Amino acid sequence: MYFNTLSRFALYSQTITNNEPLLLFSTGPPLIPTEFKVINSTCISATLGWIPGFNGGSLQTFTITYVNTDSGEEYSVGPIPEDTSQNKMVYKLMDGITAESHYEFSITTTNSYGESPGDDIEHTVPGTYNKWFVCNLH
Repeated sequence: MYFNTLSRFALYSQTITNNEPLLLFSTGPPLIPTEFKVINSTCISATLGWIPGFNGGSLQTFTITYVNTDSGEEYSVGPIPEDTSQNKMVYKLMDGITAESHYEFSITTTNSYGESPGDDIEHTVPGTYNKWFVCNLH
């Protein structure tokens, strides 16, 4: 419906009858992913998982930024396309991950309407009893 004068504004309702539910969403930037967490980590990798938020009516991509707080080195991965066949996302990071280091991970979501605010988590990557042997073989 399109109204071009103030006199036509009012409270309107519409009833639709069928056997299927009707969901109405507005378009806009995507919502923040939920349950952003480290699923697993080794001395050379960190596997992150999250549940995508509503995409705002447009395909969304994800960008993960992470900082090694011990060295100050920053890394970024993305855009990572949404897998619409799954209701959650999993991504394995290997670049810049080192044993016994502390990281701050952040995720943002972007679509054609804009970007979501980020979500942050912190995690310390474990070492091993024989860190040199296990971590330097890869």
